[in-house]
Amino acid sequence: MDFEIREDRKPQGRRRLTRERAAYFQLMQQGYSSREACRVVGIDVRTGKKWRNGRHAHKGREKAAPPIC
Repeated sequence: MDFEIREDRKPQGRRRLTRERAAYFQLMQQGYSSREACRVVGIDVRTGKKWRNGRHAHKGREKAAPPIC
């Protein structure tokens, strides 16, 4: 796998982690556990869970957000 963890490990704010997300799902398809894929990509386990399962509905929203694939 040619993915490298970004040098700047500070919180990215609202910046989209598109490369990390793609690498996470590629590792999941290869059979890695979610926790292991998160560790390899360099994201928090909760971020991987949100990407895999979607987000819950909040006040003011009718439906929950779908999974991010």
